[in-house]
Amino acid sequence: MPPPGVPIVLREAGPHDLPQSAQLHLDELPIGLFPELGARFLRRWHRSFVNRPHAIALVATDSEGAVVGFLLGTLDHHAHIGNLLRERMTVLSFAAHAGAAMAVRPRTAVRFVRTRLRPWCRAVMRSWPIPLSNGEPETPPADSVAVVVAIAVSPRVRGIGVGAQLLDWFESDSARAGARCAELSTDLGVADNAGGFYERLGWQKSGNRLDRDGRTMQTYRRDLDGRCGRAPLPLSVSPTRTTASTAPSTETRR
Repeated sequence: MPPPGVPIVLREAGPHDLPQSAQLHLDELPIGLFPELGARFLRRWHRSFVNRPHAIALVATDSEGAVVGFLLGTLDHHAHIGNLLRERMTVLSFAAHAGAAMAVRPRTAVRFVRTRLRPWCRAVMRSWPIPLSNGEPETPPADSVAVVVAIAVSPRVRGIGVGAQLLDWFESDSARAGARCAELSTDLGVADNAGGFYERLGWQKSGNRLDRDGRTMQTYRRDLDGRCGRAPLPLSVSPTRTTASTAPSTETRR
């Protein structure tokens, strides 16, 4: 844990953060198809949330610039996925990275073909004929949902409010973007699934579901009405917020 008084900086993620955020993802969230595809694929996946109109990528860094926490989310989940699927180069890049990873992971490749290949191909084929936005701002539907796709905090800074601050930033931006509620899921098969942490922050259980790998996931929802303008939650150390454009460049640590 950092010594008292050492600031934790919360900011929007930039491309230079991706090696560290992907490695933290691999270390702290190793379960699931994407982590099985390795750090290179995770870096490409994390990049799909950086500087996107319907997504958010946040990092928390320590005094040395090391990434000690991250959050990936969508401000309008349906719109974000639709935009990605309509971008041919993005789809091809994902396919290339996934193909290279599965070429040396035959078991993962078999599971991908069995559980995901067909629905993903259908989704891409349905999306490609749809024209891209003409640049005008999109009005989110009244029932637009923001989703916390992934969040992780390094064990050495847990317990001082880093995860709560990341979620607070996500909730505020989602509310400003027009989302009425937010969702996230935890794996009930994992002993430390953070369910109690989310409940203490006001997230409420909304049901269970099976994912494509047969894992039982607990879904949480958070009402975002009234989030705009709410004061941020406190950190046990002094927090600083910056944007990616003003944040200093950091060296990557592997």
